[in-house]
Amino acid sequence: MEICDILDKTDVSLASREKIARLVPYSSIFCEVAIQYQNSASRRCLSKILLSFAEKHVAPPSAFQLEEKEVSEIINFSFDCLIQNYRTAEKVFATQRLLMLQGTSPWIKKELTVILLKEIPKETAGYPSRAMKILRKLRKLKE
Repeated sequence: MEICDILDKTDVSLASREKIARLVPYSSIFCEVAIQYQNSASRRCLSKILLSFAEKHVAPPSAFQLEEKEVSEIINFSFDCLIQNYRTAEKVFATQRLLMLQGTSPWIKKELTVILLKEIPKETAGYPSRAMKILRKLRKLKE
């Protein structure tokens, strides 16, 4: 859990898109510890880092490719964020990651749609607007 200690002390600006290259060599560690990590403030930073990894993974052409195991860990972490009592920002990052990675696993689109529709009435004001935006994007995607 050394990476978690580092996250606690990390400047959140490291998670910015411009500086994410500094963290790429540690992508496997970030993906592995994501689901185990419980510190809320650092988990938000971790969510942003994983979002940047997902963006780099799906961006064509990209020299950065996540391993299949890392993609799976990001997907699992993202669904956990959505179904557990995580903060809105973490759920928003999770929906964005899943939308980006839905091409890697055909079942993501259906499961994400079901969860978003179920959770919209229960969430705070910021979440439903983002969820509706993601749902519109999912509908536009080809089956």
